[in-house]
Amino acid sequence: MRKSIHLILIGCIPLIMGALVNVLVTSGISMPVFLISLIALFIWYFIGRRYGIGNSEYMLINTPAIFFFMLVVVQEIALGAYMQGAIGMLSQMFFLPFVSAGALVAGWTGSMAGIYTGCFILMLLCSYIGARQRMRSR
Repeated sequence: MRKSIHLILIGCIPLIMGALVNVLVTSGISMPVFLISLIALFIWYFIGRRYGIGNSEYMLINTPAIFFFMLVVVQEIALGAYMQGAIGMLSQMFFLPFVSAGALVAGWTGSMAGIYTGCFILMLLCSYIGARQRMRSR
């Protein structure tokens, strides 16, 4: 149980990265957003490599991503707008570091739901590749 909570908390690291990106952007600091996405995906790869030992660990690490993805999709598609307060802000903040890469993958959809889907798929893919490489190196 304790390990499960630990892995879920590790899966919340994108919230910290998103908050940092948000602070930098709102304070007027110019930065290469695609480079931030690449760094975030690289970090997510290493998290998958370090903690994604088996299928259950892989799923626990990605549980926050699944949760926030569902929130974003419900808000974007079903409600047509983002909720006020913490739920709306946190669901967007979680994917913020990955948005540039997600737009590269799914920008053709022309919607934020599509871009968030691209972010989600890239996150799952990077952590999966990291976990698989760890299993192979054993």
